[in-house]
Amino acid sequence: MRTICRQEGCKRPNVSYGLCNTHAKWSQEKLAANPPIAPRTGFWDKVKGGDVSECWEWQAGKSIGGYGVAHIRRIKTYAHRYAYEMLRAEIPDGLHLDHLCRNRACVNPWHLEPVTAKVNASRTPKAMKTHCIRGHAFNESNTKIRKNGTRGCKKCNVIRAQQYSSSRAKVAA
Repeated sequence: MRTICRQEGCKRPNVSYGLCNTHAKWSQEKLAANPPIAPRTGFWDKVKGGDVSECWEWQAGKSIGGYGVAHIRRIKTYAHRYAYEMLRAEIPDGLHLDHLCRNRACVNPWHLEPVTAKVNASRTPKAMKTHCIRGHAFNESNTKIRKNGTRGCKKCNVIRAQQYSSSRAKVAA
């Protein structure tokens, strides 16, 4: 089901970031013509880059996962979330921001898309792999979904079990 543009009064279909093509292009042009003024927090002083099409790299502290971490009014927050809410829109409850550019340190709100956790996880490079590390295809008959949601190769599990059994038999002999 397609949703409509989130711009008030617009009835065109949502194409990008909750906006129709016209409003998405208009908002990018508006930002390029009027770049954000650095707030008193100095947030934008810690960002490298400025063109709407390129990544805006966070230069200050980062989390273990590589996401930019900012302290806004002494409250620790992710930099990309703050930038998105400052320049684009509020992040809907229950949604995550997916880095379309795959750069976790990027705070460019036009490189971010609010999606569910499941969609965000399905877009990771690991989830997009079609074969295991030994070359077996991830298909319905050969894929085991573990309790934590990750995939496992059934053929590799059989090989590991056989190797384990043979090594135990050698030790017993």
